[in-house]
This record gives sequence, C-alpha cells and structure tokens, in this order.
Amino acid sequence: MNVAVVGSGYVGLVSGTCFAEMGVQVTCVDNNPEKLAKLKNAEVPIYEPGLEIIFYRNIAKKRLIFTGDLKEAVLTNDIIFLCLPTPMGEDGSADLKYVTGVADEIGKILKANNVTEYKIIVNKSTVPVGTAQKVRHEIAKHGVSNFDIVSNPEFLREGYAVEDFMKPDRIVIGAEDQKALDIMRELYEPFVRQGNPIIEMDTESAEVTKYAGNSYLAMRITFMNQLANFCEKVGANVDLVRKGIAADNRIGKRFLFSGIGYGGSCFPKDVNALINTSLENNSEMTILTEVNKVNDAQKAVLVNKILSHYEGNIKGKHFAVWGLAFKPNTDDMREAPSVIIINELLKHGATISAYDPAAIDTSKFYLKDTITYANGEYETLDNADALLVFTEWNEFRNPDFDLLKEKLNEPLIFDGRNIFSPEKMKEAGSHLSDRFIKEGYHVIAMDNLSTGSLDNIQHLFPLKQFEFYHHDVTKFIHVPGKLDYILHFASPASPIDYLKIPIQTLKVGSLGTHNALGLAKEKGARILVASTSEIYGDPEVHPQKEEYWGNVNPVGPRGVYDEAKRFMEAITMAYHTYHKVETRIIRIFNTYGPRMRLNDGRALPAFIGQALRGEDITVFGDGSQTRSFCYVSDLVDGIYRLLLSDYSSPVNIGNPVEITIKQFAEEIISLTGTKQKIVYNPLPVDDPKQRQPDITKARKILGWEPKVNREDANAQDKEPKNLIDTTKLIAQNPDTTDYLEKLIYIAWQNYPDNLAYRYLVNVQEEDLFQRKWSWLDNLNLTYQYNPQPGTTSNPNDNSSLPKFGIGVSINIGSIFTTPSKIAQGKYYLERAKLQVTQQKLYIRSEVSKRYSHYIGNINLMKIRTQAVNDAQTTLTLVKYKYESGQVDLEEYDRALRVYTDNLERQAVAEMDTMFNKADLEQLVGIKLEDIK
Repeated sequence: MNVAVVGSGYVGLVSGTCFAEMGVQVTCVDNNPEKLAKLKNAEVPIYEPGLEIIFYRNIAKKRLIFTGDLKEAVLTNDIIFLCLPTPMGEDGSADLKYVTGVADEIGKILKANNVTEYKIIVNKSTVPVGTAQKVRHEIAKHGVSNFDIVSNPEFLREGYAVEDFMKPDRIVIGAEDQKALDIMRELYEPFVRQGNPIIEMDTESAEVTKYAGNSYLAMRITFMNQLANFCEKVGANVDLVRKGIAADNRIGKRFLFSGIGYGGSCFPKDVNALINTSLENNSEMTILTEVNKVNDAQKAVLVNKILSHYEGNIKGKHFAVWGLAFKPNTDDMREAPSVIIINELLKHGATISAYDPAAIDTSKFYLKDTITYANGEYETLDNADALLVFTEWNEFRNPDFDLLKEKLNEPLIFDGRNIFSPEKMKEAGSHLSDRFIKEGYHVIAMDNLSTGSLDNIQHLFPLKQFEFYHHDVTKFIHVPGKLDYILHFASPASPIDYLKIPIQTLKVGSLGTHNALGLAKEKGARILVASTSEIYGDPEVHPQKEEYWGNVNPVGPRGVYDEAKRFMEAITMAYHTYHKVETRIIRIFNTYGPRMRLNDGRALPAFIGQALRGEDITVFGDGSQTRSFCYVSDLVDGIYRLLLSDYSSPVNIGNPVEITIKQFAEEIISLTGTKQKIVYNPLPVDDPKQRQPDITKARKILGWEPKVNREDANAQDKEPKNLIDTTKLIAQNPDTTDYLEKLIYIAWQNYPDNLAYRYLVNVQEEDLFQRKWSWLDNLNLTYQYNPQPGTTSNPNDNSSLPKFGIGVSINIGSIFTTPSKIAQGKYYLERAKLQVTQQKLYIRSEVSKRYSHYIGNINLMKIRTQAVNDAQTTLTLVKYKYESGQVDLEEYDRALRVYTDNLERQAVAEMDTMFNKADLEQLVGIKLEDIK
C-alpha cells in the first residue's frame, strides 16, 4: 500500500514516519524548499521524543521519501493524506485556504492526467464540520468522480506523538463509502492488534469528534484553574481537592492540574473554531466562550501575584524563568502562556533570563532579543530576584533547593505549574523506600528474602508509615486498601544468584510481573517495573539506546535473567495497551553504593572483598570489557522522576561514563591501599563485552543525569557519595569470618599437624521476641587446636573446619612459638574478637528475618482465614438463592470457585507458616511453645 502525505509539519511528519515504520511506502510532500532540503538531508525539523530514531531508520530503508512534486505524489499513491495547517482567522474561525487549495490542485492533476484509478483523500488536519464536503466539491468540480473523502482526525499529544500514533487509544474514521472504510481499516490494522478500537462514522461526526475532544479537555483545565483561584481565597489546598475528585471513576485523573492556562496549536484554535462553527449554525456554545475568557484571564493571575508581592513596582527587577514552551517535551511556542506573561513583565520594567530544554530557538521567533537566553536552568539564577516556572519539564521537578536559595536574591519562587511543594523542597532520599518515606508516602515493602536482607530496611521498622510483607510475588499478591504506586523490583539480579535459581528467576519475571500488573489493574495504581541493561545482551550497538532490540542468547546461562526481563517488558506494555494500566519501564545499568553484599558476585563488591582479604583480584577475560557504574542515590532519583512522569516507554538509567574492568580493578587496589596482583580467568559464556547507556531520553524527558562520580570524595557527607567512600564503608564491614579464617590458615602454615576439631553452639533463649537479644551472650563457640602427632592437614582443604560463630578460645602459645609469630597471632586474634559484634548482628539479623517470615505468615493466615469465612458466607447465601431460583447455576458455580480458591490459598499460607516456624525453631534451638 502506497501513501502520500501532503504537508510535513508536526502531524504530517509524525504520521508519515509512523506509517513507514509499519512497512507502508510513504511519500511526504512539502512546498517549503528550506524544510524540504533538511528532510532530504535526514534532518528532523521538529522536537518530538522517539521520532528521530524511526525517521532515520525509514529513510535508510527508503520507505520514507520527500518531494516537492505534488503531481508525482498524487499519481503514484493510492491514499493521499492532507496534513495541512488550518490557522485561526481574525474572527476565530479555522482558515481552510491550504486544505481547499490543495484539494483544488489534486482535482486538476487527476483530470489533466485522465486518472481513472480509485483514490482516497484523507483529511488528517483538524478541520470544522463540513470540510469533507468542501474538499469533495473542490475535486469534483474538475469532472473527477472515482474518489472518496475520509475524515481521519489525529489525536496526538505533543511530546508523546509517536507513542500516541503507534499505540492509539482509538482510531476514528469518517467516510460515506464502505470501500473507503475497508481500505482505511486495512491501513490501520497493524496499529490496533491489541484491541484498540477503530470507530467508524460519517465524516461530519468525525470532524466534530476532534473539536469536541479538545474543547472538553480545555474546559477541564479551565475549571481547575478557576477552582484553584477559589481554593486560594478560602484557604483550601487545590492539590488535595484534585486528588479527592480524581478518585471518582466518573471523573478520572487526567487534565485536573491547575496552572497559568493552556496554550499550543490545538486547544486555543479548536475552542475558537468550535465557537465560530456553533454561531454559524445558530447553536452557540456559550460554555466555550466562557472557557476562552477564563483562560485569557488566567495568564494575568500570575502577573498580578508578582506585582502584588513587589507592591506594584517591578522596574529593575530581574527574574529567572524556567520553561518557555506551552507544555513539556515539545519546542512548540504557539499560544504559549510564557509569551504573554513575559511581555507583561517587560512592560513593567523587569528583565528576564530564561531557559527551556527544547524551545530556545523557537521562542526567539516570538520574544526576539527582549530577554536573555541561558544554556541551563541554574544559569538563569545569576542575580535573579525570583524564579518563575512556566513549563512543567520533569528536569525542573527536583532542583537543588540549597543552590536556589544561595543564588536567588530572595528565596522566592512563583510556581506557575504547581510542580513544587514545601515538603519536596527539604531533602532527597538515599535508597528507594527511604526516598518514598521522605516524600511523605506510606510504604509497603514486599520480599521473599531469597537474596535480600532485612538489615537494609531495619531502620524503617520503627516508622508508622512503613510495613514489611514477607511474600513471594510469584504467588497471588493481596494488599488491602488503596495503592497509588507499585514498584516491581523483585528478581535475583546477580549472576551468582540467578545461575543458582534459574527457574525461580524466570518465574519472578513472568508470574511475578503478571501478579504485580494484576494488582495495579485492580487498584487503579501506576506501576513501574525494573528492567535491566541485560536485555541488550552482548550488545552490537554502542552506547545502547532504548530502541536497540539487543543481542541475547535465549538458551545461554544468562538467558534466564535476560529473557525474564524481556518478557517483563512485553507483558507490561501489553497491560498498558490492552488494559490501559499506567505503566513505566526503567532499564537499570550497573549500580553501586551502601548495603551491597560482598559475596553477590558483581565486580565492585567482589573486587573490594578480594582486596580486603589480601587476595589477588580476579578479572575475567582480558579485562577490556566495559561497564558504567551509577551511584545508588542517582538511580533512585531517576526511578522517582520516571515514576512521576507521563512517559510509558522504556528509559535507560545509568552513568554513561565507561570504564574497563581492568581499570576498575586497578582503581579498587589503589583505593584500598593494597598491593594485590590481577589474575585473569576465562570469560564466562555470553558475558557482555560492552555496557554503556545512552541517556538522551532520561535527560530530555526526565531532566535526569547522574550527579555522583567515582572520583570526587566528599568526606563531610554522612552517606558515601562515590566509589572511594563506598569502599571505605564496605571495608568497615568485611565478611564476619574473614579474620577467623586467616587466623586458622596461619596456624596451619606453622603447624600443619594442628586440626580444628571441636565445634559447640549452645543457645539459651531470653526475651527473644522482645528484641533484648541478651541470649546472644550465651552463644559459645570454642576452637581448640591440639597437636595430633602423625596427622597432617591441607591448608587448602576446608572440610575439617567448623562453622564460625560467636566466641573464640585459642591457646596462642600452643600455636605460635616465636615472638614474631605470637605477635602476628595476637594481632589476628584481636581482629577476630572485633568480629564478635558483627557476628552478633548477623545472628540477630537471621533471627529477625525468620521471625518476620513467621509473623508475616501469621498475619497472612488471618487474612486468608477471613477471606475463607467471607467466601463461605457468600456461598451459603448464593446457594440459598440458587435453590430458590433467584440466581442461575453459573453464579452459584462462581461463588463455589471463589470459596475453593480461598481454601487453597489458606492451605498454602498454613504450610508456609509451619515451614517458617520450623525454620525459626531450628535456628534458636528452642520450641516457640517453650518461650514464656
């Protein structure tokens, strides 16, 4: 199927490129020589996330071509889309001269060339009702008849246009002839495979649909702006009011944010056009007339607030402005509120320094040289009296408030988009649960603790706003009450883990994700799933962009993890498309920071552990493979920004600074002050040679990039900020057995006949579950080294070593005979004693973990039992109604299934509880029933 797109502006270029991406041969026509030259030179003339990559791809494959020859395009294509401007006239009506002019030209071309083949002319532009008939008249007046007119309005949001076109909520096709409808349905079939509807109607209804949709959304925005002004007068919080009304399913969450008014190429033009059309047809839409008035007045509200603060005099005041475009993720300045507000401030004698991530060039057409244009948001703050926020770009949402306070002459922000709150101006968090706690959320953490540790969240347990559920997400997830956000991070992440439990890894990526998405659907919550750079496999593209499909061996040892994450992304997008679940996908690259396990198998903790133990550093391969390490606080910030953004496609989050594994090993040796050698082992199967994120999307869409590097130390911070501080932190907490092992090894070196043979642990419980932990003092572990004449021990054979625990009792004199050896032994013994405290904490952690498992399942048992009781009550009632003929057999069967399902879940919970009880009793050596 061949398609011509007349007009390569915003709608035409996005439409043509997306059609080409689906295999359609597309010819774009434009009469602007300058723009045409850029397009033929593969230059994208507009800013639209995601467009560039598919634009390049389809030009390269010659599915997307550009021409200035309308005749050639009309003669060689079956379907001709009109994507032409319909600017607002002086009276507010839509100016159709470009649409009717091209229609007239098409009629002339068809007549002059005696074209008899069937053609479809599609109005893609936003046009008033009756335009289809006008286009038909312009073509038919030349004596042409074998054609049809279709109205196919676009529903593209600037900043999300590619996603909207490729995954539409609906496709509206207005036509009078079934043949045209059938061909258009075939054209759009690849875009609606997930069940999105194609809505067929007459051309007039299709034309009204577009105007009605935009006008209604403009009305919602205007209502919220008036409501915000009212709330300010009466002392109410409009944001809380918004949340309250948005919880009503009849209203929903979209387009309920107040601000400085709407702008852009659509809402103002379409509202005015619908008003004008209603007047022409003697059916005035007075509500839209008021919407227009309120929106115009709203732009003055912020100006009046600024004037009021400065008692009417802003002459000589200098303001920093963040955001110029009418909305984020676009460079469109048409009808942007910023232009009106800035011009008003300039009239009153103020000066402006402004920054916008995308709209600097386009804003110069409207604002000329009346203001100063900055290269970054913080550059605008120099000598500024206040900050004005006009566009809600994500990169503005989490600024450095300390820096703002330092740079501004007065710590004053006029937030025209309500993106800040006082709470969010106080501090940033470290890890994810910490971050959400500090942001004021109630957090429920869920983990089966197969690879995680309660130590990482021990500090959160005393908080009322924190709960922990011990649960395996591959089983049905039940969380009572309302949920706003779900973050699905469950999965073994280290090769040392997922190679041990490959089936469980696949299950958590598939069943676990399915259950988490089901919970999000049930709760109406937004869900963020944690994918990984491993979906790129051993990449052949460098650095890795989100559009890269990867190079993965599905049957290799790493395939269980890679494919689990790839499936996770696929099912997440399916839920997003088919069930309309709000989803976000983050692709996490290598991360480091506090709370890492020394033995988790990844490069950083492995190298540090080896360096601290005095072992040679093991590098796989020749060390030339690269990684990019991102500090955990940067990662958390990226997660938080993506979760709160409107972007649903995958986003890379990682540090683009690349380092080879060999260089990294050398860096660790230097930081730890040790002198180990680097030894090289064969590279594991499918180990990626390169890993570096392309974070262009994160920068543009989220305003995110890493702030912490490996080199710059900041000793004043309580939390480590880089690799140096992280190394120091891990060095303070080595594996609890390190020094005991070294002590025994030295003993073997000096006395190969010595044999560690006795191991005794006695546990006496005392106030165990009151967390006093004094019972730990009763743990005794005795090592006795007795010479055994005639026996030998291999220092490399650990089979005779006891497990390590609390307490060390060694006769130093019986092992070391020279003063230097005794001194060395005493040194290691003292270091071993220092580990007693660490070992106590370890045992405490293990008991806490098992106790949490046990209590978690006790609580789950209560929930399951209540569910069974409720289901049994319902079943009894339904059975009665069935026997009395009030309900049918199907409803009775449904109630019976619910009851049996809950019985099964109760049985599973009971088994888990029994298992956890036995696990706990085995550790502490006492029956729970014996504890007073």
